[in-house]
Amino acid sequence: EGEDSHDWGYINRQGEWVIPPQFETTSNFTANGLARVEVKVDGKRKTGYINRQGQWVIPPQFEYGGLFTDNGLALVIVSINGTTKYGYIDRKGEWVIPAKFYSTDDFSANELAVAQLEKDGKKGYLDTWGEWAIPPKFSDAHTFSANGLAAARSEGNGKWGYIDSKGEWVIKPQFYYAYSFDKNGIAKVQRNKDDYPAFINSKGKVIMQFKDKRDNYEQSNGLFYTYRDDDLVIVNMQGKKIVEKNHDCGTAYINHYGTYLLPRNREEACREFKKNLHELDDIVTELTNSTT
Repeated sequence: EGEDSHDWGYINRQGEWVIPPQFETTSNFTANGLARVEVKVDGKRKTGYINRQGQWVIPPQFEYGGLFTDNGLALVIVSINGTTKYGYIDRKGEWVIPAKFYSTDDFSANELAVAQLEKDGKKGYLDTWGEWAIPPKFSDAHTFSANGLAAARSEGNGKWGYIDSKGEWVIKPQFYYAYSFDKNGIAKVQRNKDDYPAFINSKGKVIMQFKDKRDNYEQSNGLFYTYRDDDLVIVNMQGKKIVEKNHDCGTAYINHYGTYLLPRNREEACREFKKNLHELDDIVTELTNSTT
């Protein structure tokens, strides 16, 4: 409240303040009952952690703090002699993995976290004790996805591929760039710098190759939006075309299987669209003739 106020707090379902607005930034509460918040300390933003009563459990002292993951650890960043270092703390704010890394990421579901010890060093994966579960041997690497695979860049040929939790190549390094797998088990890759993206499954098989800059992929339900001869075509993960329409009609809603919901079918969508156009023409005409 207030033009110059940007403080954040927490409300209940009735909209009542439970924790008054006093923070620069906030986050959701995690399973251990703590939320990451930021406040200004001596004019600088610092991260700490509060409980559901708004009390400090871990005082604001970090340059940055991540959310607590299921293993009870949170990634935090501190400044040591003017140098930024990454490490992990527990719910009490105690160091479990000392801040000695140039960069790290949150732990994934398999309790491995990508880490880099030195600025120009290789990347590997830490276990929850701070030991190398997968030795640093990649020129770049991403967090493990739910399917147990992580995108990594080979030091040998400079290409991206996918490894398992043992650090073994499941999909050999062959891509100019590779993104993490989503919840549908689909990952976006590029074979060459100027190529349109392709999408692969967990076996490395290409299930959709885009050929138009307007093509898109909907991660929430695993559907692909492509254009063929300027007609919009929606294809599922099995490559089956479920919807095809041109652009002479209005908007319609479909479900995951391509069944029209509102309007019930394409013909009805066209009728609704033309009806709306006529109504709009009538409104424009009325406004044009109005003296108001």
